[in-house]
Amino acid sequence: MHLYGANAARGAISASPGPRLLYLDSSLYLREEADSPNRRLRGERIPGPGRRRRAASGGRWPGPARPYDPQVRVLFVRHGESVSNSAIDRLGLPEEQGDRLTELGREQSRAAARALRAAGAARLLSSSMRRAVETAEILATELGLEIEVDPDLVELRESEGFGELEPAEQVRRRWSTWMCERGEADYAPPGAESFADVLGRVRRVKARLEADPRSPAIAVTHGIFLRFFLADSLLGERFEAGMVDRLWQLDARNCGVCTFEVQPPDPIRNPAPGRWRCVSWMCAG
Repeated sequence: MHLYGANAARGAISASPGPRLLYLDSSLYLREEADSPNRRLRGERIPGPGRRRRAASGGRWPGPARPYDPQVRVLFVRHGESVSNSAIDRLGLPEEQGDRLTELGREQSRAAARALRAAGAARLLSSSMRRAVETAEILATELGLEIEVDPDLVELRESEGFGELEPAEQVRRRWSTWMCERGEADYAPPGAESFADVLGRVRRVKARLEADPRSPAIAVTHGIFLRFFLADSLLGERFEAGMVDRLWQLDARNCGVCTFEVQPPDPIRNPAPGRWRCVSWMCAG
């Protein structure tokens, strides 16, 4: 299955071919094809999507050498474009207004669903927020899976009334601003979540995923939640509230796919101190 080039303006999955091509291979990794225009200039024959060269073993996609299978594999999908995402002149809208998919968001979700057919997912989880559930409903129809709603997959909660603020005031009161300035894990303005609250949700999700034998799983969630998930996987107890402004160095795309695995420790092949490893980040073309 294929994920075609990103919408240049919004970095979204597109249903039509673009300049880059990613495919979901037999090992469930998203891989990019070689630079096709340059190959054409060299006179090389480029096989079409249905005729790409395969490994000698049974016509399967060539993948990386895999010395062992992961104990858990999760393909996180950020929701499709929401009305809030499309309001590019401000950080967010009131939830009742902005928490739903745009038509582009639905197109992105349909393209992601087609691309994820090859994943062989055993379960489909979703945040309880409307934009995530609407994305998951489209995936569920394509993949034939029931949706399991997990409230811990929701997006970070901003302070009370944040969506009604003027854009300049939203910038001043943004979660990453006050978390960095205070540097206190348990501090939060009225109505908001603290650093410790979000990290606690991440770790509860990890524990439940590790305890459930159904794998691989697909989970529809949100950009800030996924940044926390990655930072916790990389840094563990070294991840602190004063670091969160650096999370903006990580891009987040609508319907981007992030693959995480729990792999058994191995002093040679997997010397990582933690169990969770990031295999791909926001693959969306």
